[in-house]
Amino acid sequence: MPETEKLGSLKNIDKMRDDVARKHQDLAQKRLLSKDVVIDVPTFEKHWQALAENLLTKGKSSLHLAMTQYPVMAMGHNKFELPVSNMPLLEALSMEKVQLLERIQEQLGGAEVKLVLRLERVDEEDKPKVPTTPREKYEFMVAINPELKTLMDELGLDFR
Repeated sequence: MPETEKLGSLKNIDKMRDDVARKHQDLAQKRLLSKDVVIDVPTFEKHWQALAENLLTKGKSSLHLAMTQYPVMAMGHNKFELPVSNMPLLEALSMEKVQLLERIQEQLGGAEVKLVLRLERVDEEDKPKVPTTPREKYEFMVAINPELKTLMDELGLDFR
């Protein structure tokens, strides 16, 4: 093989230029077509959940939690909203959001998808009360298993 063909002849350069131009034209056409594609919530959620499970297997449990804690909601044409429970999870998800959406768009054939993250405010009275004292823990466990009360009575156990 002559040395000039290794470096690329003018014929090869023209062919490569044409290939690149064709690829750019195909990509532009695909982008135009993908704007017309409508992604519904179940489709987006299916891909979102699969991506979250993949992150969990990679040890990114906080991202998995942020992605799966609340359901995704539709906001309009290929625009979705995801509530997030606290600021650290919101920040973690914000840092990964672009890469996550790129993967989903790739899986959906290049369809343009937008995701809005919203900090979910939870009222103190709506939060479940965590039992802290021994009496509260006992009452919590009795609510789950009433036989515990019978056992405590039979053994003559009580709280001081």
